[in-house]
Amino acid sequence: MDIVPMLVYDTAAQPLMPGVRAVVQRARRLLYSADDAELVLQMSPERTPDRLRLMGQLLDGGEPVAGAVVRVVGSEARAETTDDEGEFRMGELSARAYELTVELADESWAMVPITLG
Repeated sequence: MDIVPMLVYDTAAQPLMPGVRAVVQRARRLLYSADDAELVLQMSPERTPDRLRLMGQLLDGGEPVAGAVVRVVGSEARAETTDDEGEFRMGELSARAYELTVELADESWAMVPITLG
């Protein structure tokens, strides 16, 4: 069964509240939600120019989801499995557009377009 997640929050799209100052924020954070599940993503620059690191955590009802396959497909294709804390990490990705999917044993999230960079 395909679940269609909804983008709830994106630091690139939501400005800071008036009067709040920010030190240079190099990481971008996104939150996707579908039913009781949440996917928290963070993109941050690598030391190599035009390369990024994608990290995230998958939660269901506030609890980590281990063993889910998180896949990005675009100019490159990568897949990582979430650990016991529901976390995954992909390093050295090109700063480009990708489609992200999450696959669990009995369900999967529909493709979510993300742009790294």
